[in-house]
Parts: sequence; C-alpha cells; structure tokens
Amino acid sequence: MTDSSALIEQYSNSFSNLSESFIGKNIEWVKESREKAFKQFYKDGVPRQDVEEWNTFSYRGIYDNFFANSSEQMDKKIVDKLKPRDKNCPVRMVFYNGKMVKLEEDEPIKGVKINSLKYFLDNCPELIEGKIPDASFYSEHRLSKVVDSRPQGLVALNAAFYQDGAVILVDKNTIVPGYIEIIHIGNASKISMSPVRSVVSLSKNSKCEVVERIVSTEEKTPLYLSNHVTDIELSRFSSLTYLRLVDGNASDIHVNSIHALVNENAELYCPSVIKSQGQSRIESRANLLGIKSNAKIDGLTILNKESISESLTRVMHCTENSTSDQTFRTILNDNSKASFLGKIRVEKSADGTNAIMSSKSLLLSENARANAKPELEILADDVKCSHGVTVGSFNPDQIFYLRSRGISEKNAKQLLTNAFSKIVIDSLPVALSKVSEKFIGVDDHKLEVIGK
Repeated sequence: MTDSSALIEQYSNSFSNLSESFIGKNIEWVKESREKAFKQFYKDGVPRQDVEEWNTFSYRGIYDNFFANSSEQMDKKIVDKLKPRDKNCPVRMVFYNGKMVKLEEDEPIKGVKINSLKYFLDNCPELIEGKIPDASFYSEHRLSKVVDSRPQGLVALNAAFYQDGAVILVDKNTIVPGYIEIIHIGNASKISMSPVRSVVSLSKNSKCEVVERIVSTEEKTPLYLSNHVTDIELSRFSSLTYLRLVDGNASDIHVNSIHALVNENAELYCPSVIKSQGQSRIESRANLLGIKSNAKIDGLTILNKESISESLTRVMHCTENSTSDQTFRTILNDNSKASFLGKIRVEKSADGTNAIMSSKSLLLSENARANAKPELEILADDVKCSHGVTVGSFNPDQIFYLRSRGISEKNAKQLLTNAFSKIVIDSLPVALSKVSEKFIGVDDHKLEVIGK
C-alpha cells in the first residue's frame, strides 16, 4: 500500500458499511461488478501526479480528503428554481446529490425507455445487464512498454459506490424528437461525493441528442466531488450527440468521464462546454469498432480566477475506414489553468483511418497557464493523422483593425473572444447551439471572462 493507505482504508470501511444500502444489492452481477471495481480502486488508489494522466496539475483536496457518499435530502427550494424546460426538450431528468428526484416528460416517447438507474435495477435489470463494464475494461493499451496501462482510480471508485444514474435506451429505427436533458445539482453541508453511473444505448438506425448539465448552487459549500461515468454503446447506423455543460463554484471538483463503443457506420458527437469556477476534468474515450464509424469530440473551456480544468480524450481506431475529429478551444484569464491531453491510437487493422486533432488556447492574462499534450500511436500504414497545438494572446493586428473602425479595445477583445469560441458552438445542432450560447453568454456578448 502507498502513503494513502489510511485514506484507502476509509473508503474500504465505507464500502463495507454501505453494501446493504447500494442499489441493486440483491442482483448478483451488480454485486460482483461492485466488488471487482472496489478491488481495482484499492489497488490503484486515488490518482496522484505520479500517474501520467494526472501529472499536469495537483487537484486541491482530492488526494488528502475522504469523500463519503452524500446522504443529504433534496432541498425543494433549490430544485424549484430550475427554469422550465425548453420547448425542444420533451424529457428532463433532475438529479440532486447523485440521486434522481424528478422525471419530467410531456408523454412517453415511443421506442425510448428513460428512467433512473435505480428504477431499472429495481424493475427490469435484464435490460441493462452487460452495459455497465467493470473497471478493468477501461485500462488503456499502449505501444510503449515503459508505461503500462494507465490506472483509472476514480472510474473504479465510481463503479464501486454509484448511487444512481440516468438510463436512456433507444429502440431500432427510432429518432428521438428534440433533446433529452439531464441536470445534476450538487449541494452539501459537509465534504462528500456523488458517484453517478449512466447508460446510453442506441439500437440500429436510431438517433438521439442529450444535454447533460452540471449546475452549482449559489450557496458556499464544502469540498464536493461529482464523479460521473457514462457508458455509451452505439449500434450500426446510429447517431448520438451528447453535450456536457459544466458549471460549478470554487469548492467543486467535477470529474466527468464518457466511454463509448461505436460500431459500423455509427456516429458519436461528444462536445463539452466548461465554465466552472472550481476544478473540472472532462474525459472522452471512444473505441471505433466498426467500418466507417465516426467520432467527433469538441471542447470549449472558459476560465477565470483560480479555476482549473483538464480535457482528456482517447480515440481508438480499431478497424478500417474510421474517422475522428477533435477540436478544442480554451480561453483563460486571471490565474486559471487548463490542459488538453489528447490521444489517437490506430490499430494494425485500421487502414484508411482519417484522424484530426486541434487544440488552441487564448491567454487573456500573463498569469494564466495552458498545457497541451497531443499523442499519436499508429500501427497501420495507410492512414491520415494530424495534430496541431497553439497557445497565445490576442493578435495585435486584429485589435488595431477593430479599433480603427471605432471599436473600443475592450469590445474588440470581446468580439475576438466570442469568435474564438464560436467554432465549437457553431458545430452543434441548432437547438443545442442555442442552449450553449445561453450557457456561456456569447449570445449577448457578455462573456464574463474578459473582465473590466
């Protein structure tokens, strides 16, 4: 055991004490999966900076605090403050401290099963059996023998302790109207965590759009860890857009991981927009398993003050003629820090791969810091793979041009910042683009990151 042995023992005791209250406790495959996951967590521990994927920044509080599962009851006043559903949103699921408290829907959508993970485990566990892999499934293959598979301790922690989650199952030949919204509210009076485990599965020739929104309360809260893992499976010719919007106060730590299996001619579009005041880590992992499968992973991060954010991507091209496109834009002010860790791996059998990766960071302060680490691991011969990284401030010529047209320096910087962010926003479907614009304030030219 490492120096964190005392912390690990706290989690071990908690796991034993909570075993009789876990959802699905009487289902053998659920129980076995949890136990296997905790063994993995006990082995890997809480990720520290000696783990390659976590060595860019030191996450304040995550290494030296025990996060118990939140047991606090819903504050109805906070839930009632949520704005009404958009007209393009027929279904909304609301979670409070990791547990679903409300399911809003106009009427059941034909061909779609939507409810909480607890509901499925209580009533129809056979529908999701095999759709929640154990933690060992997420180990990463590497060409290099110097570094073995990268441990994912927080994924294992989630798989052991999850309290609830969202489940979306779409039947074949079904196009879901509008978008499904999932809202997570975190509000705790003591140090705690909400491990959420979600499942999205699309059958052949189906299509769905999902918005997952993580919101913060206005109240000052103790250190709070939201640890979300979403398992996605796309069957042949299906299409999924999964948009993550991450907000939070200074005491929040958001770790949000997506693991997707993309089959023949299926399409995954996985954008994220982050403006958290605390610490956030957004992971997107896609295995392109079928011919002509496609993954597009975009990210927009807007930070100020002392906030920290990391975006991590892993795209595995497993067969021929698959494509992937990664576009990330980061805007940093004050003492904020951000990093991009992107990887493309092309297997021997993946001739005809076309993969692109781009990361650009705009620094608005001398104290802001941006890191980028693109990786290509290519085993096939007939491929097109590229990556590009830039870090810099405003172009003086652009500022001069705008000021020569009577625009103030502040407004000129505002316009350029908005334009910088729009490359991600404009790629979204129309309804989700509007949702994202309202989220960051770009629709009314009030990106708060600029300052006075």
